[in-house]
Amino acid sequence: MRPVKKKKRATTTSSRGAIRLPRLAGSRPSAARMATALTAVLTMAGCASLPRPPEGRTPLERQGRHLLRIAEGCGCHGANFAGWRQGGPDRAPGALPYGERFVGPFGSIPAPNITPDPETGIGKWTDAQIVDALRNGVGPDGIRLHPIMPYPAYHGMAESDITALVAYLHRLRPVRNHVPERQLSGPTEDPGPPLPATEHPPTDGVALGRYLVDAVSGCRNCHTPPGSAGPDPGLLLAGRPLEGAPGELVVVKNITPDRETGIGRWSEGEIATYLRTGRRPDGGLAKSLMAALIITSFSHFTPQEARAIAAYLKTVPAVRHRPA
Repeated sequence: MRPVKKKKRATTTSSRGAIRLPRLAGSRPSAARMATALTAVLTMAGCASLPRPPEGRTPLERQGRHLLRIAEGCGCHGANFAGWRQGGPDRAPGALPYGERFVGPFGSIPAPNITPDPETGIGKWTDAQIVDALRNGVGPDGIRLHPIMPYPAYHGMAESDITALVAYLHRLRPVRNHVPERQLSGPTEDPGPPLPATEHPPTDGVALGRYLVDAVSGCRNCHTPPGSAGPDPGLLLAGRPLEGAPGELVVVKNITPDRETGIGRWSEGEIATYLRTGRRPDGGLAKSLMAALIITSFSHFTPQEARAIAAYLKTVPAVRHRPA
């Protein structure tokens, strides 16, 4: 028998600059192999070797750390949570370990420093002021935050989770990084009605999945096209184009149960596996923004949380929509 030559696993870049992750030999690669492949590619992109947030010292801090990890990812405030670094790149991965700056028709909005540094971060904020910013989008100076910070979603975060998140924000390592003021081109837009909150989060099933999608992990914000006041309810989770790195337009997928344009052909188990490992049912891997989110954020979902999200996504209305 002739020896079989092993093919190299190539990492390519799409015409739009999106990172394409390597396909692995075999139809059912293990979660460990998938994670290794994701890590290899994202290391080259600057996302996989990021500083880890400090461990929590108490059960409350550990709960807050988990929430911050599944709500954050490889962007916005940065891996060090120190916000955008003046003069640095605007977007990840170039901006890392610092945060991002968002520039568009609305103006320029740099992600702020949310570490406990007393001079350049939120070290002098009270717990009530942090909660007000998270829930209502109002800073200590009374100025309303732009809804690019998803406070309308965080308004629906359970009281016990908000308490844990605030406790853990005090645990972060202080980083001295002065972030310049935002420059808006007009009044702050109306984000629409906020989500209602409960005392404690759901613990399982569809209710937990809805809670994580809506109030914690920000799935609505990326996967739902904007309407006249907040996300368009008629296209809930139906996908849309979204700017990634400068000059890169990323098509965020339709994740409704539509069988032709969404993920209606995926099983709940396949959805849960994808969220934690990046493995698609066809054997391919997540790419671009979703790959970074999985390796830095969604991979930290517990199996129960991933299954709950999958169960919830099967219940949302199927929308036939091809974002482009």
